[in-house]
Amino acid sequence: MRPEPIQKDRPFFRPEAEEHRLYRHLGEIVLFRPLATRLVSLLPLAALGLVGFGLMQIELQTKYEAVTDPTPSQEMRLILAEPTQLIPGEKVEWALGDTPDRRSATVLRVETGPCAPDRAGQPCPRVVLQNDGAPPNAAPNTRVRLWTQPKPFLRMFNDTPPSS
Repeated sequence: MRPEPIQKDRPFFRPEAEEHRLYRHLGEIVLFRPLATRLVSLLPLAALGLVGFGLMQIELQTKYEAVTDPTPSQEMRLILAEPTQLIPGEKVEWALGDTPDRRSATVLRVETGPCAPDRAGQPCPRVVLQNDGAPPNAAPNTRVRLWTQPKPFLRMFNDTPPSS
């Protein structure tokens, strides 16, 4: 037996089913409607892009604490307390003690050598700097603060090492 065709005056759902639907959703406000698949897939990609762009705007500047080692020339030799990631040819800024004025210099060499007597047996990193200005008038074992140039947190296209 063939089903009856749908008639215009006859409802598609049974009247009791329609009443149940109206009763069940009585007072309900629809806040979320189905979104397009394209929109749902583009939202996480857009959020990821914004986070990546934000991370590219952050710049990090490494600070080191060091003491001076006497040298006869215009070079400045520093003894660091911890391992360093300085590269020969990199531009740095330094200040003696607690003075606020910073001077610029270029890293000539990074080497290891003996530490102070209280840390005997452990090699300490030593950094040799070429001052851009006048040589410092620092006595041996003077505290020095050393800063690297600001580097972006998330590097995309500027991974070229400094020229040596």
